[in-house]
Amino acid sequence: MGNSACFCVIGRNANQICRIVEYLANDIQILEELGYQVRIADLVTTGIPLNCDIYFTWGFHRAIFPLLIANLCRKPHFVAGNVHMVGGAKGGPMLPSVNFSNRPLLEQWLTRFVVSRSQGVLATSLIEVESLSRLGAKNVHLVYHGIDTALYTPPVEPSQRKMQIMMVTHLKYSNIKRKLVREIIQCIPIVAAKYPNVQFVIVGGGRRQQSADYNELRNLSVAVGADKFLIWAGEVDRDAKIQLYQESSIYLQPSLFEGFGVAIAEAMACELPVVTSPVGAVPEVVGDCGLYCSTNTPEEIAEQICQLLADDNLRTELGRRARKRIVEHFSFAQRKKKLSAIIAK
Repeated sequence: MGNSACFCVIGRNANQICRIVEYLANDIQILEELGYQVRIADLVTTGIPLNCDIYFTWGFHRAIFPLLIANLCRKPHFVAGNVHMVGGAKGGPMLPSVNFSNRPLLEQWLTRFVVSRSQGVLATSLIEVESLSRLGAKNVHLVYHGIDTALYTPPVEPSQRKMQIMMVTHLKYSNIKRKLVREIIQCIPIVAAKYPNVQFVIVGGGRRQQSADYNELRNLSVAVGADKFLIWAGEVDRDAKIQLYQESSIYLQPSLFEGFGVAIAEAMACELPVVTSPVGAVPEVVGDCGLYCSTNTPEEIAEQICQLLADDNLRTELGRRARKRIVEHFSFAQRKKKLSAIIAK
């Protein structure tokens, strides 16, 4: 005891962000369980302290100041995140605005600088390890996100499950495109034609801002006849999100790219089969615990959903395997064990 760790979140309201964003809260908890007194810091309201034993930042190009301060104090700096460098079929197609190679040159330079000089660069998947290595990271480690499998659990009674398909996404332009929200809305009437009692739930922010992108989605759902079968849940807290996982029968997240897929892993921990796409780190996380869409058309997405809705045994078996996979490979305990070894080294 007695060691201190500076946990850096670049921006405003770092303490609030770390309470809301679960993967940040998880890493703070891990550091505390490893015996560190954690000081949450940002550049706007608190500044970055000079007297900590280790510095830990999420996000690469924004870590430049924590890295410089850590170097000044001759203390180790650890940085985690995703770079989303996509090339070729392995990574899959990608939005130009999200792909690393299309970002501002200063952001690219800062990322290369940070990952080449940090004592620990933490990648969330094998595809991110490869990308970070291409950017010059010298101390890159594969450390998967950790799902708290004591919280994210199946329902106590299987009868809690409804004919409900759920997805989680921020409703901003890049996520709407990357996670194929328009295609999902267009698939809903196709599924409802076979299963008129089906219900889709989209969890995620966007309503509060009443953005043009969100309004476009609402208009699209009305235009194609999906609005009767679709609930916009908006932002929900962790307990409400877990309850929705436990009430659902399928988790839906086709995508153009994922550097990991935290919501996918959360759903799998709750014993949900997944309908997704074989891009980025998705096959690494999902394995054989879901169905994959190769073309991501509304018709194909609907076909995969209907295949699962028609087969109770398949849903049950895929869900059982999904839970087992997360417990064995992507648990909070696994992340804590790896972080502990890296920091000690």
